Amino acid sequence: MSFLTEKAQYLKGLADGMNLSKETNEGKLFTAILEMLEETALAMEEIVEVQDEMQEQLDEVDECLADVEDYLDEECEDDDEYDFDDE
Repeated sequence: MSFLTEKAQYLKGLADGMNLSKETNEGKLFTAILEMLEETALAMEEIVEVQDEMQEQLDEVDECLADVEDYLDEECEDDDEYDFDDE
């Protein structure tokens, strides 16, 4: 998602190069839009980082549950009540 931040910074640089006056209504509007774009891009990067961390944790939980299922299958091989392969 860093490409969003890069795009926002590029647009901000373009606006700076155009020498938009921050005193005009248009300049104020463009400045506010560009700031919002930059903040949105940064927030998206944070969301992706948190999502990646959560996926790693979920993978670990999945591995642990697989170990528990394997253990229970071994312990209860003769008992059909605990057959986890059907689910």
